[in-house]
Amino acid sequence: MAENYKYVQEYQQVDSDRDVGGGASQGQGYGPYTMAPGDSVRIIFAEGIAGLSHEINRQVGGNWHKYFTGTGNPPLVLPDGSMTSDHTEYKNEWVFTGEDSILQTYRKAVENFTSDYTLPQPPPPPKEFTVQSGGDRIRLSWADNAASESDFDGYEVYRSQGNVLTPLTLYTQVFECNKSNLVHVWDDTTAVRGFDYYYYIVSKDDGSENDGIPLRSGLFWTITNRPVSLQRAAGSALEQVRVVPNPYDIRSRVFQFGDKSQYDRIAFYGLPPACHLKIFTERGDLIWEKEHTDGSGDELWDSLTSYGQIVVSGIYILHVKVTQDVFDESTGEQLFKAGESVMRKFVIIR
Repeated sequence: MAENYKYVQEYQQVDSDRDVGGGASQGQGYGPYTMAPGDSVRIIFAEGIAGLSHEINRQVGGNWHKYFTGTGNPPLVLPDGSMTSDHTEYKNEWVFTGEDSILQTYRKAVENFTSDYTLPQPPPPPKEFTVQSGGDRIRLSWADNAASESDFDGYEVYRSQGNVLTPLTLYTQVFECNKSNLVHVWDDTTAVRGFDYYYYIVSKDDGSENDGIPLRSGLFWTITNRPVSLQRAAGSALEQVRVVPNPYDIRSRVFQFGDKSQYDRIAFYGLPPACHLKIFTERGDLIWEKEHTDGSGDELWDSLTSYGQIVVSGIYILHVKVTQDVFDESTGEQLFKAGESVMRKFVIIR
């Protein structure tokens, strides 16, 4: 027979330099349990966590900080839609929305158990999700396995807003289709050239099993971990090869490609669809090379040598060598001949 018990365990982490408050954990148990030989008891462990999304976190924290430092007075909208002029009340009201969220989590855990784990489930995610960089568009395609579900009602596609794959990256919806206008291929033409993007796709149902609220498959089934970018179509002549920007001036990063993780990017435009790229210093030292084989006219360089060293100020030479014959599909005219090449000089200022 087990006795009733309830405990709260507090702990504190201490290092050699400073005290670091750890936090608290809580557990509850109820008894006594009178059990005969051969009897058993089922113990269910449910764990929940709640908080503000990264997007709301940034918004609320940024608004509060402007009031706190006296640098601005943005409108302070509380979670219920009402307004306040007290920035501390504003911050606290948003923070404490986590209390209701975590209670909802535990209610759902109880409901899940009492229903013998038969809660409504969303449609399965696409078994395959392909994202390809391309000239003037990024093409997304996916499998149609979810469409056979009786309550299936389409897909939603989300794209990274921060352009890098980190826990702080924000994703915004960029495409949606329903069962009535169902597709399994979509071209993203709204991406900005010179930036890297990540995507995920979810399947959704019609909400018939969830009080009209659609259920969606989890994002982690399809979230991409390799960057894609919007690219130009391949050039039609070697004379079209360009280095952009030229000169590259580190003091003008606001006008360069990429976000903070992608500074120092230089673009090579108008490339043949298949070519070998080399970059030399002014005195002829080879510092970087790459096979360009994706059929586009773009290639991006992060101003690093092949060994990861940041290049210094100076004059550099781009050498582009065609690696296969290319013909115009409509006229049959030869656009590029394997072996021909072109060079472009460009300047880096640091």
